[in-house]
Amino acid sequence: MATQVERGAAYQTDGWGLYPPVMTGVTLPSIEMNEIQYPSRVLLHEYVEDFTGAGKWRGTPGLVVQIQHLEDSSTSVMMAGVRNTTKGFAGGHDAPPSNKVIVNYGTKDAQIVEETAFGVKMPAEGIIQFYRAGGGGWGQSFGTGSRAGTRGREK
Repeated sequence: MATQVERGAAYQTDGWGLYPPVMTGVTLPSIEMNEIQYPSRVLLHEYVEDFTGAGKWRGTPGLVVQIQHLEDSSTSVMMAGVRNTTKGFAGGHDAPPSNKVIVNYGTKDAQIVEETAFGVKMPAEGIIQFYRAGGGGWGQSFGTGSRAGTRGREK
């Protein structure tokens, strides 16, 4: 059975961002299709180094994402991986918790959402930014067995 820990652990580096075959049964539209279907634009969708579980093989890197709403709208936020992080395997460390969703990013009305928020008003051109932790590590870490090589995003 595939679990989130199997998301791309790699030897002595951040893992590769690929979902295991069992998880690919979920049909998700591409960024481009989302931009066609909804009045939004993805400004940023990048890996964040060292936002992953330590281990002999480190998990998939985390993500930082910015989505701009092009029309007045409302949004809901449900952040996965806050209380239940992606687990390490065979002695590897768990990934750090996902953290910090910022709605109305870069404005005086910016609001940090710790885990969930519903019906948050977003003005046209408003941006939501979030950090999503990566996968758990696999195998014992080198050296002291600490979480060296991982860092969380500051709140």
